Amino acid sequence: MNAFINALKKSKEISSVIEEVEANTLPLAITGLSAVNKAVLLGALAQSAGKKAVIICDTEGNAVKLCEDLNSLFGDAHFIPSKDFSPAGTEARSRDYERRRLGVLAKICENDYSFIVLSIEAAAQLTIPKSELK
Repeated sequence: MNAFINALKKSKEISSVIEEVEANTLPLAITGLSAVNKAVLLGALAQSAGKKAVIICDTEGNAVKLCEDLNSLFGDAHFIPSKDFSPAGTEARSRDYERRRLGVLAKICENDYSFIVLSIEAAAQLTIPKSELK
């Protein structure tokens, strides 16, 4: 990926993005890239700067796709699903999303991740405090 970052640094626009990431001037918004190019750029930027990344996508579907792409290219990407709202009673509701959310939150508490990917909806949902999770 270093060769990729070196090639990107030749672009004035990308060079300014790299400077912002390295200077920790965040959050940062990048638009106009295809799905796989987002994964390549985000992963290369994070690795180049030696940083972890939390990436918020517009939809859950886009978050899942980006997480899959990051895992294919770099590994260690984790998806936080949004809460499963169900009009059915609690007996009929699956608890799978809760287990997945708690698993990723535990990774965050342990600082054991490279990329966290979630939708706006998932980011807006409350979680338990870090002290209680530990």
